[in-house]
Amino acid sequence: MVLGEAHLRNILRPPPADPTNLPPNPPHPFQKSFSFYLRQRFLKHHFPLVFGYGVAIYLFMGIDSARNNAQQASYEKAISEGHSPFGHH
Repeated sequence: MVLGEAHLRNILRPPPADPTNLPPNPPHPFQKSFSFYLRQRFLKHHFPLVFGYGVAIYLFMGIDSARNNAQQASYEKAISEGHSPFGHH
């Protein structure tokens, strides 16, 4: 097909519609229901990441809690023995 032949054969697309009279775009199902999006897309694709973050946060909270409890116990032990709790003589 040579340049301009589409004009001659009248096989061009019709001109674009008037943008003021276009019907509204239907919403995507993910836009209509957040729970549908979570089930269909987010958890399917990101479950390992979310689960990993949850486990990591849980473990670090446990480690931090154990460290804090040990620090508190050492502080109370030093106070009960009459020493400075901050390591000074």
